[in-house]
Amino acid sequence: MSGPERPLRVRLYAMLREHTGHDLLTVRSAAATPDDLFAELQQQHRWPWPRASFRAAVNDRFCAWDHPLRADDEVSFIPPVAGG
Repeated sequence: MSGPERPLRVRLYAMLREHTGHDLLTVRSAAATPDDLFAELQQQHRWPWPRASFRAAVNDRFCAWDHPLRADDEVSFIPPVAGG
């Protein structure tokens, strides 16, 4: 993590939503990337799942885990989806 803290929104789905009790978090973070933010939130909320189990999206677009974050971005951590 690096840089000053900035406001971010974090959209949570499925198991993350159930575990935290929220579908949207508003946070202030110095996380530079979704990877940094996931690690921060994983520690804070004690998520037992590895990052590799999720995909990251910023502002409704899938992205790499090293995608740079900017103030007011909305970050989503999307779990595996099963269809049927």
